[in-house]
Amino acid sequence: ITVQGFFALQFVGTAPELVVSYIGADAQSYMPVAAGGIIPFPATSLGATSASLISIANRGSGAGEVTSAAMASEDFQITGLGLLPTSIPPGAEIRFGVRFQPRVEGVRSGRLSLGLLGLNTDFNLTGDAFQTRFGYELIQSSGVSE
Repeated sequence: ITVQGFFALQFVGTAPELVVSYIGADAQSYMPVAAGGIIPFPATSLGATSASLISIANRGSGAGEVTSAAMASEDFQITGLGLLPTSIPPGAEIRFGVRFQPRVEGVRSGRLSLGLLGLNTDFNLTGDAFQTRFGYELIQSSGVSE
C-alpha cells in the first residue's frame, strides 16, 4: 500500500544572534565585523590616543551572554566595559570602547577576545603609530642656519 501526503514541522523556541560592530574616529556608522576580522585604527602619534566604539547587539529572539573580554596587546586597552558575565536581551546591545595608545613607532597590532555564547571569538586590531617630528628654520641677516 502506498500512501501519499505531507506533514509539516513547526519549531518553537528562542535563539540569540550576537552581532559585533565597531565605529571608529573616521567612520559615520557601525561596521559589522566577523570573527577573525579586522578593526582598524587611524594613524596615531606616540603619546596620543584614538578610539573605537564596540557594539555587541542581540538580533535574535533569545537572550545572549557575554562571558569575558580580554586584550592581547600593550598598545590597545578596553574601556568602559561593565562587569561580566552579562546577558543581552533580544533587541538590546552593550557598548564599550577600545583605545589605541601606541608606545613605539610602526604598524601595531592586537587581539580582542570576547566570550560570546560560550565560545571565544577573536578580533584583530591594527593601527599605525608615528613619531611627531618638528623642524625649524631660523633666518638671520647673515644667511640660513638650522
